Amino acid sequence: MGSPFKRLAHPLHLNSHLKLLQWNCGGLRTSWGELRALLSAFSPACVALQETMLGDSTYSSPPGYLMI
Repeated sequence: MGSPFKRLAHPLHLNSHLKLLQWNCGGLRTSWGELRALLSAFSPACVALQETMLGDSTYSSPPGYLMI
């Protein structure tokens, strides 16, 4: 069985900076605008959201991001 990890198209260098955004949003339905503002202000490479309260709802990813 192959590895579940994928290689980056452009590997990171030791001197590069990687912006991460972690946020306990307490319900993404009511915080969607705030998330968009954070993405616009900081342009993070990776976003980790806790307590989205989305359940099985389907939301489209913000432009430039992939929601998994």
